[in-house]
Amino acid sequence: PMDTAAGYRMPSELERPQVALERAIEGPQFAQERAKLKELKARHDALPAERARRLQKLVDQLRQWQLDNYLDGFRIANAQLPGIGRAKIATLSAYGIDTADDVVESRILAIPGFGPATTAKLMTWRREHERKFRFDPARGVPPSEVAKVERDITIERNRLESEVAVGLIRLKQQHRLADARRRQPHAEAEI
Repeated sequence: PMDTAAGYRMPSELERPQVALERAIEGPQFAQERAKLKELKARHDALPAERARRLQKLVDQLRQWQLDNYLDGFRIANAQLPGIGRAKIATLSAYGIDTADDVVESRILAIPGFGPATTAKLMTWRREHERKFRFDPARGVPPSEVAKVERDITIERNRLESEVAVGLIRLKQQHRLADARRRQPHAEAEI
């Protein structure tokens, strides 16, 4: 049962009186801190699964990365496309469209002065290069991408462990205060 006014769990009749007394003395902050630590531990325990999920996602994206890198090697400035001269190449470049990988229909159509005819020429040129692409599964995930995942997981692990350490210190402090409160009635009784 919850005492909603105080925000902490009321002891049940089945609990030993000592446990009920400890909960009452420790108070809701102690219970909240303990719950927060449990949640941090659960997130820490889930990191290996998160790492595996992210590494699998890298494997799943491998074909797209290879295609992107392949298309990135074909510069529009070197393409000699009819009707696309230096001025249009400069405009495309100003909008971040320099290679076949950058050629996306919606991006080109959003550029002032670029209509369906010019866009179609660029899209045809890109598709020609896409057809020549050959996926090589043996190349694997780039080590730099694996390193990013490992770094992110390590940073998160360190952050969680730091939060747990601070939380444990607070929990111990609260426990010491509660312990001192428990002893206080005994000291008064001896006087």
